[in-house]
Amino acid sequence: MKPINCYYSCLFLLSLHLAPLTSHAILEDIQIGLQPHTVPLRWDNIKEAPLWVKGIAPEFNSNWGLYQVTFDEPDDFVTVWLAEGHWLRLHNPDDPFPIDALEIAVSYGTGLYADVSPYPAKEGHSLLLTPDLSKPRLVRIRCSPQQEEAVTLALFASRHQALPEIAPQYQDIPLDTDAVTLHFSTPISPGADVPISELTFWRLDKQIPTTLKVNGPTELSLESRYIYPPKESVLQQAYRVSIYLDDQIMRFLEFETSVDNLQTIFMQGNPVVLGRAEKTVLKIPEGEHELQLETNANLYIRFISKEPETLTQYLFPEPTQGFQVIPNTHAEFALPQRLSQFEDTFWLLHAETPVNIKAQGPAQLRLESRLFDLATQPVGMQPLDYRVAIRLNDESSEVLELETPSDYQQSLLINDKQLNLKWPNVTSFTLPQGEHDLQLSGNAPLYVRLMSRTPRQVSHPGYLFSNLNRPQPEINAITENPVPEWLNQSVWQLKRDELRTLYLTHIDTLEAIRHIAFRFVRDNSRREGGLLGAMAMFEAARRQPYEAKMRRLAKQLLGRYTFSRNLLPWRKQHEASQTFHRFMTYQLRDPNAENQPLVVAEQHRDAYLKRISGAYFAPLAANETAAQIYKLPKRTVPSFLQVVVKQQTQLQTQTFFLQFDDDAPIRMQVDPYIFEVPSHYYRYAQGEAGLKMLALAHGTDADTLGGPFASRYQLGPLIDAATLVLPLPPDVRQIKVWQSPSPSSNTMEITAVEPLQVALQYRAARRHYRLSETEYLEAASQFESPQALFEYFVSVLKTFTGNHSIPPTQNETQRDLYNYWLPFLRFLRGQNKHFMATVYRTEAEKQTQVLLNQTALNRLTAQAHQAEKDQQWLNALEIWTQIVRGSQGSLHREAQLAREEALEQLGEVFLAKRLLQGLFIDSADPVLAQHAFDKLLSDYQQSDDKSGQVSLLVTAALRHPTPALFKQLTEVLIENGYDEYAVMIGMALPPALRPNNLLMAEVYRLGWWQTFDRLLQYLPEEEQKLWLGYRAQDKGDYATAIRLWREEAGIAGQSLANALETGQHIREQLQ
Repeated sequence: MKPINCYYSCLFLLSLHLAPLTSHAILEDIQIGLQPHTVPLRWDNIKEAPLWVKGIAPEFNSNWGLYQVTFDEPDDFVTVWLAEGHWLRLHNPDDPFPIDALEIAVSYGTGLYADVSPYPAKEGHSLLLTPDLSKPRLVRIRCSPQQEEAVTLALFASRHQALPEIAPQYQDIPLDTDAVTLHFSTPISPGADVPISELTFWRLDKQIPTTLKVNGPTELSLESRYIYPPKESVLQQAYRVSIYLDDQIMRFLEFETSVDNLQTIFMQGNPVVLGRAEKTVLKIPEGEHELQLETNANLYIRFISKEPETLTQYLFPEPTQGFQVIPNTHAEFALPQRLSQFEDTFWLLHAETPVNIKAQGPAQLRLESRLFDLATQPVGMQPLDYRVAIRLNDESSEVLELETPSDYQQSLLINDKQLNLKWPNVTSFTLPQGEHDLQLSGNAPLYVRLMSRTPRQVSHPGYLFSNLNRPQPEINAITENPVPEWLNQSVWQLKRDELRTLYLTHIDTLEAIRHIAFRFVRDNSRREGGLLGAMAMFEAARRQPYEAKMRRLAKQLLGRYTFSRNLLPWRKQHEASQTFHRFMTYQLRDPNAENQPLVVAEQHRDAYLKRISGAYFAPLAANETAAQIYKLPKRTVPSFLQVVVKQQTQLQTQTFFLQFDDDAPIRMQVDPYIFEVPSHYYRYAQGEAGLKMLALAHGTDADTLGGPFASRYQLGPLIDAATLVLPLPPDVRQIKVWQSPSPSSNTMEITAVEPLQVALQYRAARRHYRLSETEYLEAASQFESPQALFEYFVSVLKTFTGNHSIPPTQNETQRDLYNYWLPFLRFLRGQNKHFMATVYRTEAEKQTQVLLNQTALNRLTAQAHQAEKDQQWLNALEIWTQIVRGSQGSLHREAQLAREEALEQLGEVFLAKRLLQGLFIDSADPVLAQHAFDKLLSDYQQSDDKSGQVSLLVTAALRHPTPALFKQLTEVLIENGYDEYAVMIGMALPPALRPNNLLMAEVYRLGWWQTFDRLLQYLPEEEQKLWLGYRAQDKGDYATAIRLWREEAGIAGQSLANALETGQHIREQLQ
């Protein structure tokens, strides 16, 4: 007989409450979707590389049955490698750790360490270090200098044990579209054989619905991959998929994807650029149904049907008839019982009283056990660890050593008795073929349940005690637990109070928290929305540390919707100046992960170049009184602080301190090397990939100081730097940093040290959410014509009142554009208010005029002209004012303009401008208002008053939203540095009415190459060749650039060609 295969750990379970006791429906995992509780936590004893990195090597302790590390001398240390999202546990089963016996510091493997404080557990016998949810890290444990006695400890790394699967049968569902075969290959090392796998996908074109027939009940897994347009330069893309079941909306799915750069993908022998696989699960009720899909992006998709070929049931002790199992005084507890409103079925396992169970294999068995105590039992009397013995066919047995957290309990009323249930421990077994006898016993009273998943033998399951123990949910009734209605709606349909309620309820399914996070990061009406959405995902990942998909999405949102904002010292504290440098941020891979390549596409070169970090480095003083002080703005959302230290020349560890407000300083140490483990254990830096692609296109000068890089990005020498990220609470307003003097070999003396060059950056939300080029072009294409798009923009302008919420009656495309334009609408409203605040408007000017007769007007006009001729401007002003009050038509117009001229001649420029502003705003004469506008604009241009030009044109465009005015506004916005707003309005104009020559420069800077090609046709031929030459130069095709400029781009092209040839000649001489 085969021995039982038991998945468990006999070590120590975490004695902290990590996650709420809820059922976590994982979006992309059918197996875990059936689990009633969290994934089991296991602890692995660290005994060798790669988890052990350096320092004191672990040795086996036969008394403990564990590998241990012993620190015999002060400053003995050990460094271990901890995977992303994993805990570290230091344990001594014999003695509690002395206070301050150990110093623990963490780094990202680049030589910069920060001290951290562990959490004590097990009455001081264990110390716990919380996980980092974003990166793997190295942890250095050092014996404190003041520790006189030896310290012995065992090291454990946490691991969430994935349950063994009895996977159901799957089959692809063909679609009525073109099928393609995609080949996937992942090169692991140069020269090695590359395994290739192939999968069949079906193409789903945007805005073209596709239907298919499905039979339920079943679960469908939908996998989609975004097809990148050949000229799309942005890595992250968003798209939607609408799913209808029998003409009723079933799901509204929104995805944020990034390019799949971990494997090479081929179709018909040619490489293709696709997004990562995005998956979701659909539950189809019983019967035949029609499923319809529609998307706003071109995708490759495939449907996989899960065949209902498994039987899920709960097993109970024999005999089943009457359930008379154990004669004792607690017979009322023998029957299966509901333990909560969620109808969980358990039965009582008495202490030291075995029970026998029949089980049929092959099967996956899942045992869940829960300690309990009566509410009247004194606190502290209940045990926190217990054993469960499992015997198979009287031949093999296993004993589970289990532990339950002391700070968790669930109070329930069972048979009129108050019980406190403890944390559930879950263990899974694989059962061999045939019928088996199982015997279970425990050393403490327990509530347990045993679930069996076996291949389906009959069309309907035969549940024991069918009214009590059917699984939740039953496969034939999967529609009993439908998807919440709010998940079937667009993120824009969620109201603010709904968002607040949903978020505060700690929804933990990936799909639900993702839906809420997407609204946060995209909502331009919310301050710091990009940071808030990313941190909401990190908070969900903290509650579910076993769910890697949540951590991956949190990092993805943090990367797209936030940026590293440089902090500069509040005042200079050192004689040396601060400097700007470029650096790579290197990241360790998980210790047991394979070395994955970075597969890049040439179209994404600029996106990878943007991954080259840059920061301002300031020298540190060697005392706290001269510390560098950094001020932070008021913030409302938690964030991260990145500390960057330039690699030093002195070959010794240096120490500095970082302090948040008045908190205790954090000691940080920087080692004189960047790579703490061999370089192949680090992920390939994406910025390095960008530089390599730049070098392939442009040659040897393609570095961060070369011309190709400088054409788009700020120059700075590329240095080696150590980096570390610290959590930054929202209430921190000041950071102090200072260096510690370095003791020499004689501890009574202090040696001079090289000042450390340190830079600080914190993650801040981007100013607003931007659509990528493909997303914008897709939204714009939903309008019948460019004119219709402009008319919609005008309608938005007219209805915008300052209320930042998205209008509920609009479709998804209109909501996307409204949200995209929202920062610009606020800008327009602010500029208009600024202009109107300067306009002088009196009631007297609005009173009914008393017209003078023609004779009087003729006489006054002659007197005014004579006064002007005699340079009597004050007299002229008075006469023209009389004419204004008693005239109309052309004479009234002439008088108003003459008053403005007289004021200017008198030196009253301010009053003259105020008069023109009033005429522009209040005049009923459109010709006069236009004259006033033209004069104001001319004056602003002559005086180089940039803000005046912008506010004037904004006010004019809001009053008369014509394409001509918006074209003029676009030109002024570009001239005054409002590039993003210029692109927003410029691209909303009809093509023939855009300032296309100016917009070309903007889309070139943004890398909007699809729009670049579209704008070319509206330019004169010489300008077309000029810009095509710029594009060729950007690609490194210098010969084509010179030919286009010299032969077809006119005088400007000749000058550019000469400059490029001169530069090439200089480079050749330098090589």
